Amino acid sequence: MVKLKWRDSEDVYKPIDHSLREFLQNKKLRINDVESRGIKELYRQLSNKKMIIFVEREAEIQLIHHLSIDPYNETGGIFVGQAYLCKETNTHYTEIIGSIAAPHTIGNRVHFQLTAESWPDIFKNHKQNYPTTTIVGWYHSHPGHGVFLSGTDLNTQRSTFNKVWQISTVYDTLHKDIGYFYGADGTRTSPVYLQDINENSLFEEPQLPDNSALCQAGYITDEINQQQQVNGQIQPVRTGENPQNINGDDEDEPEDLSSQENINLLSALKGFFTGFKIIFDNLMLLLSLLIKGAFSLALNLIKLFWQLIERVFKLFKGFKKK
Repeated sequence: MVKLKWRDSEDVYKPIDHSLREFLQNKKLRINDVESRGIKELYRQLSNKKMIIFVEREAEIQLIHHLSIDPYNETGGIFVGQAYLCKETNTHYTEIIGSIAAPHTIGNRVHFQLTAESWPDIFKNHKQNYPTTTIVGWYHSHPGHGVFLSGTDLNTQRSTFNKVWQISTVYDTLHKDIGYFYGADGTRTSPVYLQDINENSLFEEPQLPDNSALCQAGYITDEINQQQQVNGQIQPVRTGENPQNINGDDEDEPEDLSSQENINLLSALKGFFTGFKIIFDNLMLLLSLLIKGAFSLALNLIKLFWQLIERVFKLFKGFKKK
């Protein structure tokens, strides 16, 4: 489904040696239920894991909004943050600080590709907005396919993001489900969300800001917002200097279930007619080939029949002379 054209060298980045206990202590005010469990209990639970993913809530909000702009076609982007290694427990953990939408991608319902033109803008965005971070993974959408890593996704993970601390995230834009994976084998794990002190739940799925909020924050312009709605463009263009100013705490209206069912029905109908068109086109191609083959066979038979008549006529003519 996905082809990427970038890879870190071995000596570019190494996880930072940092105690997991100290990290949790520094972040405890942003992990709400730490008060009920306590730092010691949380540390005990997490330190037994091989790998932990901490996700800034706004990074996931940006990711979901980007992928939801064109929910019927695959697209993706890059994660930035920091990777750590707690030597006392031999536990790797990665903090996802931001997500960068990849421009100039090529995608359809089952495939997307980052082109050579994608990377200069990604690196520029990274340098301007997240200068103290590194690229820690990638994300992409599965429109109605479910949350998993396909064979092609795993090949990308193994060839490009194969370190244990490197992340892959899949978001199903139609079923609104998200999953986090790590390492060369694409092992799935539940992330720990880092959020504001007044948030309600450690694992609560974030509410999405609407486009007007993003326009006000400078994440996309009004013109781009309108163009994306009309043309179905799949990547927002960052225009503000600090995308983290997006307010991800706005409460959206409760989702209309009938509207969601209509979206799913339209998606299914669209997939049906797309498949029907492919089958119809293939049948027409086959019919065209059969007609051409039959016409060519008929011409050859007429040619052979004519040659046979000529030979019979010559034989009859020779026999008559004798």
